[in-house]
Amino acid sequence: RASLASRCALAMAAGVGAFRVTVRTEGLVELRFVMPLLHPPVAPWTVRSLRDRAVERVKRLTNEAFTLGDGGNVRDDDGCVLFPQDLVSDVVDDGDVVVLTIQAEETEEPEAEPPRRARSGRNHRS
Repeated sequence: RASLASRCALAMAAGVGAFRVTVRTEGLVELRFVMPLLHPPVAPWTVRSLRDRAVERVKRLTNEAFTLGDGGNVRDDDGCVLFPQDLVSDVVDDGDVVVLTIQAEETEEPEAEPPRRARSGRNHRS
């Protein structure tokens, strides 16, 4: 499989441009990176596929165990939610910023048992 960089280089040589977005993460991990999206791709880029690729890159850049906050939504730089099924080219312009919220991965802790009432050895009768 050719790397993304080599596919973009081949696409540009063939007269096909690369669509680029800046991904900004906020929350547990704060990063900024440019992510090229081959245009036209093999399959159209959806907001969901953009999000999934961005999450893969965040995982490579950090050792933090994380999950997506904000319901996994991708937002534009103005804070508007981008719907997962929408095509990136319909909702984002080349060079725009998209934002992902990263939060700590919740670890499952055993539930604490409620305190027990001490029992008296005697029966109290009135």
